[in-house]
Amino acid sequence: MRRLTDDLERAAARVLRALRERDAREHRSAGQMMWLPGMFVIGSLVACADRATIGALCPVGCEPRPEQGVCDCSPVRASHDAGASDGGRSADAGAAPGGGPACTSQPLTRKRLDLVVVFDDSASLAPWYLQVYEGFRAFIRDEATSGIGMGVLRFGDSCNTQDYLPPLVPVATLPDNIGAIDALLPAGALSTNSTLPALAAAEQYAQRWAADHPQARVAVLLLTDASPGGCDGLSGNYDAEAARLAGAAHASAPSIDTYVVAPGSFELVASIARAGGTQLQRLPITATSDDVLAALRVVRGAATSCELALPPGASLAPDAEVLVDGRAFAIGPDSAACERAGFFRADANISACPRTCGLLDGARQIALSGACDRSP
Repeated sequence: MRRLTDDLERAAARVLRALRERDAREHRSAGQMMWLPGMFVIGSLVACADRATIGALCPVGCEPRPEQGVCDCSPVRASHDAGASDGGRSADAGAAPGGGPACTSQPLTRKRLDLVVVFDDSASLAPWYLQVYEGFRAFIRDEATSGIGMGVLRFGDSCNTQDYLPPLVPVATLPDNIGAIDALLPAGALSTNSTLPALAAAEQYAQRWAADHPQARVAVLLLTDASPGGCDGLSGNYDAEAARLAGAAHASAPSIDTYVVAPGSFELVASIARAGGTQLQRLPITATSDDVLAALRVVRGAATSCELALPPGASLAPDAEVLVDGRAFAIGPDSAACERAGFFRADANISACPRTCGLLDGARQIALSGACDRSP
């Protein structure tokens, strides 16, 4: 009898997997999901139509209706259509196997992008300054930039890193701080040039900000032609020191990427970007403000986080899934699992695989099925 029960349980699991895969292929929303009556027949043979067992066969947030052979997903559908931010109604909380913590469906939050911008206003940038200035002003007003956090530093006369801290415009959400950024940027290039102390200050500030704001993905953006000036010559090997600053921030925990948008042909700007874990966005010699805006949009796309922050005190059940507007995706143990999974575990967070990250853009509901509360 035990063997028969085991066989039936395995058969039920196979049917369940097949139906879930079918729903994922057909892009069904939560309100359209329906399981075959045969699943409840199998379930009743195994568990005598036990409500908890049948509930495990239904999509998260759906109400099992054994007598009808279906899962009633209308509450989830109604929540989905209303654009609710809580990921739909949570499934009934239950103890995890072995008397572990309760596991439910909980909303997930995509990490916000916070950029710490270092703006070169030195004389060496004069041939391109107006284009960079106008392109940057257009970028911070771009609709897709709204909601990003941004702080801004400018080059200056001081060779002391601490003189650039805190930033002249601390990190705050766009478009709320557009006025402060506009007031900071000069209409023309000045005579200062201090890449190293300004960059060092930006990296330090970004590291502290990231440590204090774990729900944000923090990066540094350097707008410069990176031609050495008086302060920079004090470091000895200027090229190596600039790359070292970006590389140290990239290797830190949390990691800070450094993006560089630059006109001209100085190889240094490419080495800063490489050390900072990114690729240089080089502007043409005849760059226009539209070229600058296009480069900044590339940076925004590359820097936007694919990470989802776990709720405080939560861990993942073995069969946890990410739900994006009703579609379920498996969570792999690491990025190597992306061939078969849509998401993977990344330290204390969940990261989308490259092929699924784009689904997060504009998603109305992102939730975790199988969040286990491990808080004391």
